[in-house]
Amino acid sequence: MDTIYFQLSKNASKNNWRNNSNIHKSIFTKNYKKEIVKQKNVATNVKTVIVFIPDPVQFKINEKKRRRTNKILKLFQGWDGSNRKLKRYVKERLNDPKSFEHIETQYEDKGYYIILYMTYRGKNTFGALVVNEAVAKITLEGKLLDVKNRIL
Repeated sequence: MDTIYFQLSKNASKNNWRNNSNIHKSIFTKNYKKEIVKQKNVATNVKTVIVFIPDPVQFKINEKKRRRTNKILKLFQGWDGSNRKLKRYVKERLNDPKSFEHIETQYEDKGYYIILYMTYRGKNTFGALVVNEAVAKITLEGKLLDVKNRIL
């Protein structure tokens, strides 16, 4: 069995490097086997294992980003993508809380806090359904710091 190790550069180790390495593994393995056949002029059954080793510094950075992203994603409901606290806050302030309908929620990671943009539908004072957007500033733990409503 042949084992070939590749130490990836910091740049090559960024983000989701495992997906790219799996693609490259099959290419390198195929090319390696072709090269052996070419050099020895004989077909070979040697099993070749290719191992990609990420840059250790970049690997730690990637892990930190992944943990942060997972922590942020836990702030949202799985079935509709809403943030429970923001949804409750907005519903409590509507003229007709039963008319509330979540459309979508997006977020921006600002480092020390998260900005949420929640688009929703609800009845106004005249009873007409209107689309609004709530913009909220929250902590990474999910505490609401500030909420503003915008009519779209």
